[in-house]
Amino acid sequence: MGLLPIFLTLTAFVFLWGMVNYNSFVAQQTRINELREAEAGLAARFAEITARLSQRAGAGNSPGVPFSPGVDAPTPTVPDFPLALADAWRRFAESHPSGRDREEMIPLLNELEETADGQYRARTRLASAIAGYNGHRQRMPYRLVARLFNFKPIAPAA
Repeated sequence: MGLLPIFLTLTAFVFLWGMVNYNSFVAQQTRINELREAEAGLAARFAEITARLSQRAGAGNSPGVPFSPGVDAPTPTVPDFPLALADAWRRFAESHPSGRDREEMIPLLNELEETADGQYRARTRLASAIAGYNGHRQRMPYRLVARLFNFKPIAPAA
């Protein structure tokens, strides 16, 4: 009779600990998926704005138009690429179009810069969340729960 309550207490503790950690892994995966969706939405918005800027600038007629990722073009994976492209568009608009065209492009440039900043922050948060999940998954004793419930490592954000 003396060992049964101790055994039951330890078993209950291990079970509860495992369930809490299971929920932690699921919450981390959910957060990573939400961040991926948010980043994808911002990337689509960014591509839309750059396409509108290209159209507005007359991309075929103007030399020095910054690279604009299209639907089929691969998006560069450097986290600060959107910020660099927004800056390039700002410099292009300041040096090429006439005054009236520049005034019409300013709202698009401001929106592009806001979207680029949001995309940079989303990419940074996503990379941090993935690194946190993978690190959590590798530490003992959480590794036991990860193996038990088959939580796989997540590849770093591209």
